[in-house]
Formats: sequence, C-alpha cells, structure tokens
Amino acid sequence: MDRRVLIVSVNWLGDAVMALPALEAWSKDNSDASISVLCKPGLADFWRITDFSQDLEFIEKGFDGTRRTAKRLRPRGFSEAFVLPNSLRSAVIPWMAKIPKRRGMNAQWRNTLLNDGVPGFPEGLHQAQENFVLLGLPVPELTALPPVHLSPLPGHKTESESLLSGLDGPFWALTPGAARGPSKKWPAENFIQAGKELLDKEKGTILLLGGNGDATSCEEVQAGLGPRAVSLAGRTTLGGFTDVLKQCKAAIVNDSGGMHIAAVLGVPTVAIFGITDPSKTGPLGNSSVVLQHSDIRSRKVPRDCPEARAALARVTPREVIDALQQLEVIS
Repeated sequence: MDRRVLIVSVNWLGDAVMALPALEAWSKDNSDASISVLCKPGLADFWRITDFSQDLEFIEKGFDGTRRTAKRLRPRGFSEAFVLPNSLRSAVIPWMAKIPKRRGMNAQWRNTLLNDGVPGFPEGLHQAQENFVLLGLPVPELTALPPVHLSPLPGHKTESESLLSGLDGPFWALTPGAARGPSKKWPAENFIQAGKELLDKEKGTILLLGGNGDATSCEEVQAGLGPRAVSLAGRTTLGGFTDVLKQCKAAIVNDSGGMHIAAVLGVPTVAIFGITDPSKTGPLGNSSVVLQHSDIRSRKVPRDCPEARAALARVTPREVIDALQQLEVIS
C-alpha cells in the first residue's frame, strides 16, 4: 500500500518559502512517500513552481468548507499529516479526515487533535530551522540549510519575456508593497530616492513588482522615478513574478514574500526591516543584506504599528545604495 502523506500548508507566501528547505529535506529522506499539499487557493501557484509538491488539495472557505475539505480528503487514504500552521482549523481538518498520524505544534487547544504534538522549539532557531523540528528532522545550521528550487513553468517564462520585451536591461527590482501592511512598508519617498540614486549610477530599468494589492504603492514610486521605471504590480502570476525576479540584477525589498523569493533565487537582495526579527524570519541564503534600526524585535507585529513605521523610516536611501555596493552589484 502506498504511503500517502498530507502537508497542511502555511497561509503566507514568506512562511511557505521558509518551510521549503525542511520539506525538500524530508522528501529526500522519504522517497517512498506520495505527498499532497493542502493549501488555500491563493498559494497554489507557489506550490506548483516548487520541486516538492506532487499533488495539490485546496481548503474551502468557512466552517462548511472545513467539513467539506475533510470529507473530500478522507477517502484519499492518507497515513500521516504534518500540520505546519499553528491555527486550530489547520489541525481540525486532518483530525476530521481521520488521518491516523497527525503531527504539528501543540498550540491553541490543538492537543486533542494532534497525536504527535511538538511541545515547542529550542531557543535561537530561525523559522526555517523550526520547520525541521516540526518534520522530525535533525536541525542544520542556518548557513547549511539545503538549497531550495523554484522552477517557473514554460508559460511563466513566456509571461516574463512578454512583460520585459522592449525594456532596457539590466533590470532592478523594487517591491514597495507588503501584504502585511504599513508595519512592513518602507516609505514610498525613500524607495523613490534610492531608485533615483540607483538610476543615476547604473543603466537599465527599475521594475516595480507586487500583487494586485501593491499596485497603488508601485504606481506611486513609478511616478516619482519617471520613464525608466515600470510597474508590473498585478500583471504577473506568481510564477511570472518569480521568473521576472530571476532576470533582475538586484532587488530592494520590504520584509515580504517577495523578499523571501528573491533571496532563495540567489538575487542580490537588500531587505528593509522595521521591528520584525530577522534572526527569526530574515531572508535565507547568503546573497542578502538586512537593514534595520530598532531595538524592538517581534515576530507578531500589527498591520499598522507606529514603532514599526518609525523604525522603517530610519533606514536611509543612502544605506540601501551602500548595501548594493556591499553586494558588489553596483560600483
């Protein structure tokens, strides 16, 4: 009988990227397993461009959606489930689906739903390392995490080629938006100033990247930069976004899902943090510089927080340009 394993996905893009090193390591050690990922539809494109996902199942909305999702999973014959999020609902679904082994973090009254609960994480781990604990794997040093692979599909490559056609390279990515809100957004005027200094020094085109919700932020920065900047916000699929990023010489990013994608692609990245803790959720790999001016460190930050906005504003455009020089992508 096949060994069928369900991975209950996290809900944020950045969290999903940080889960990949552990998931790919687990998959390599468990080559006999047939793996399905249960996710919200909004993350489907991400899982499709990973080398990890073999099959996708989707979580339906609402209480009735939870029940229907579990009912749909029950006949699939999963022998075990790994629950990556800490929410109650994420643990309810595999329990209702009667999956025999259910492993995840003991939190939010989930002890009765998980029969292989993880009581907590050792101190000092990055979130990417915590996922190794969740999956029952030895925890590597942060500098020794296995590389992950994001592989845009042929249609994504066609999409990026069409969007970049006629634009002068090299390309420089800026991501002025952040799904989490103002607490993770460097001021637009700072993006504009850094972009102007970059364009004064270098040839090419600045690409303003993001989703539909980032269009206003990207258009504001584009207007401030002029004709050598182009907003692609909301004009790409996630796969297309990834392939566009791969064409960029460097990226200036907020603490966001886009930051995590740029970092694991190996794009030289300047990441601007407010009060979130980069030792817990900073970019992976060795091609990034994190800029932060705050004595406060927190993993849980409100969507709009005065302390976070003040900390972000303290990072100067000059520091960003200096960081690009440190990464040796500009002179």
